[in-house]
Amino acid sequence: MRSQTLVNRLELFIAAATLAAHASSHESGFRQRDVRFFAELFSNWAEADVQHELSAQNVQIQRYLDDLCTHGFARRSRKGRAPEYKVVRVGLLELLTRLTNSPQPHRPEHFLFLVFFITGYSERIKELVEREGATFPAALRIELEAVLDVGSLLDEEINRIRRQLAKLEARATDASRTQELVSARIASGVPFDEIISEVERKLPYEFNSRKPLSELISSIQPDQRRWEMVKGNVLRAQTIWKPQAGLLKAYEAELQRLRAALG
Repeated sequence: MRSQTLVNRLELFIAAATLAAHASSHESGFRQRDVRFFAELFSNWAEADVQHELSAQNVQIQRYLDDLCTHGFARRSRKGRAPEYKVVRVGLLELLTRLTNSPQPHRPEHFLFLVFFITGYSERIKELVEREGATFPAALRIELEAVLDVGSLLDEEINRIRRQLAKLEARATDASRTQELVSARIASGVPFDEIISEVERKLPYEFNSRKPLSELISSIQPDQRRWEMVKGNVLRAQTIWKPQAGLLKAYEAELQRLRAALG
């Protein structure tokens, strides 16, 4: 079974590196060290300050390749001391699917690498898939075109970012409304417990089903409760949600620029 650490943090580069190693090997096959080199190269392209543990992941890369062989996505042969690998047609499609259908959203810099990889090497990848077999059925061609559709890939990411933005903006709005409500009720002399009950009804927070606001507030030290509901709400919006929204808007603008440039 593939390591969850590898799947969650490194598979974008490992899968892309496996495709690159296969493409560069011609008929001779590639080795684990080739995958490691391309993985480190690609991660260097994607990240200004590479801190992750690729350089220490020889064992996991080996397991990744062995896993491909176990599931029929690659073939292994041994010439000398180090095994050599070749990815078969179904394995090429599997690796592409892993790149473009990750179970977890890619970090922006990783997604931009993915856009580059699919855009820059799609024709070469098509050649590889066509070469791995005597025939190239129409259904397979359609599936391959769908996986390599960078426009759809960008549209999906833009929609995901918009959903995130909507959540952040809703949080900031609710924080402001909560602060205004609590401040107004305090000024009117309403007991604090009644204020919390009103907020709980009118402006429930996201974790309210797990721990109601009244329960959460009662677990906080008494001298901290008002601060959390007034100044704390404003500060969270100012220092977390609004800056995050600003970053996402800038990211979305870059994605829109890429969408227009790449067609």
